[in-house]
Amino acid sequence: MYLESVDQEEVPWGAALKLDRAIETEKNVYIRQLRFYREQRGTLGVLSGAGQFQVYHTNREYVEPGSVNDIRGSPELLEVKKTDDLEYPYFDQDHKRRVEDRIISFDWLNLGTSELPGRIIGLRGNGSFEILQIPAPTASQLSNLIPWKPPHRRKFPGVTT
Repeated sequence: MYLESVDQEEVPWGAALKLDRAIETEKNVYIRQLRFYREQRGTLGVLSGAGQFQVYHTNREYVEPGSVNDIRGSPELLEVKKTDDLEYPYFDQDHKRRVEDRIISFDWLNLGTSELPGRIIGLRGNGSFEILQIPAPTASQLSNLIPWKPPHRRKFPGVTT
């Protein structure tokens, strides 16, 4: 609960957002960009300086109605219910990339509906653009049957700067 977290000094009073271990912490990596996705409530993208890109899907913390923790007007905590790794840091041993091929900036593509998986346009250090798509909710069910790993990419030939 929020008040309990404040009492235990896990979060400061009035905190808007606290992300612990949101990105790879090796090699002095920092959060370069963070953006909420307008078309899917509680979804945000986090990009690190190393090109690591993660999508967080959050929900409000569940509070039992009428319980001692159900305090009207109290700030709420969000819980991360799922994360999607769309891009790994360029130095990741299993997904090595050249430093100039890492994503350096991104923006959400507004599709006009929350029914389709979200898409991101990423600008790479080498000047090329790439469209990345959040895996569909059923992808985790299919992954038990079909071996695959993120990132989920959709390339468009001829789209560069």
